[in-house]
Amino acid sequence: MLDMTNYRPILLSTTFAKILETVMKTRLLNHLTKFNILTKEKFGFRTKLTTENATYTFTNKILNAVNNKLMVGDIFVENGRK
Repeated sequence: MLDMTNYRPILLSTTFAKILETVMKTRLLNHLTKFNILTKEKFGFRTKLTTENATYTFTNKILNAVNNKLMVGDIFVENGRK
């Protein structure tokens, strides 16, 4: 017998829905960028900003603080989802 509890439904969006989603995402990001609404520390879902940029910025801030003899601390939280 096939166990169906491990399966999720698949959403098959229409082409129109996919195009609309892309247009809305582009317009929203353009608006947020144009009016400087997003902070410079926000790297996710932005063009030309990668995890490498985020890692470099984070490491650079830590090294600058250590070089200036400041105390450095951070908290990492895992959401627990797999």
